[in-house]
Amino acid sequence: MTGFGEGRAENERLEVVAVLRTVNHRFLDLSVRMPEEFRMHEPELVQRLRDALDRGRVELRLTVTPRGERAVRVHIDEEVAARYVEVSNRLAERDGVAQGLASGDLLRLPEVVSVEPADAATPSRDKEALGRALDEALENLLAVRSREGADLAGVLQRTVGDLTKVVSRLAQLRSGLQQTLYERTRDRLEDLAGEVGVDESRLAQEVALLVDRADVQEEIDRLNAHVERFAALLDAEDAVGKRLDFLAQEILRELNTIGSKCRDSKATQLVLDGKVLCEQLREQVQNVE
Repeated sequence: MTGFGEGRAENERLEVVAVLRTVNHRFLDLSVRMPEEFRMHEPELVQRLRDALDRGRVELRLTVTPRGERAVRVHIDEEVAARYVEVSNRLAERDGVAQGLASGDLLRLPEVVSVEPADAATPSRDKEALGRALDEALENLLAVRSREGADLAGVLQRTVGDLTKVVSRLAQLRSGLQQTLYERTRDRLEDLAGEVGVDESRLAQEVALLVDRADVQEEIDRLNAHVERFAALLDAEDAVGKRLDFLAQEILRELNTIGSKCRDSKATQLVLDGKVLCEQLREQVQNVE
């Protein structure tokens, strides 16, 4: 489900802005963009998102702005720096490249310099600010998605209502189809038998068997059950998107089976109408949490 939410928080050291954007996706796909300095807090922030959301492609962008001067400790790993210098000198001797590393170049190399807060309690306070900003963004996002969900529920309910009517008409049509199929099959077998003659009881058994194989009562019963379950889930309070998606697939499967068994033009048209409605359900269900 699409949505947007923004949250802000601050402490004596920094200001945090958390922006959440979501688009439709069958599963939960998370992307987090944040300053590397705060990556240590990413697992906990991701867990908050997983606890609150079940589906969707979710992008979290955290912007952190320092307030005033930052109290930090700069640590230089002299052993790592010495290894870089050693390798540089060896390459110079072997390949004739310019010897030595400028101090500015050396400080930019990976793992040579690390920056840490001077106050040991700073990471905890920073994490708390990040969490508050994310919680506010989540609250705003869920409010937007809740309003969208209410509108979507109305659309789905109307479509389910139309699909229920199609299933009802298929059920009403079934009994007439049975009789018509029985008569057509009997006439066809009698024509094929011609002058040979056929045992009437055996003919009746074979016709009944063919008609029974073409019966769609079981499919209609399952179709009714799926549609009723779909309608009931629309009133549920918890996340139902994945279950609705599965039910939409099952509804389409039953309609396809009915279509393959029925040769009547009216039944075929009803099946086509049902498939159109089912595809509408499947498209909309992708927006449901």
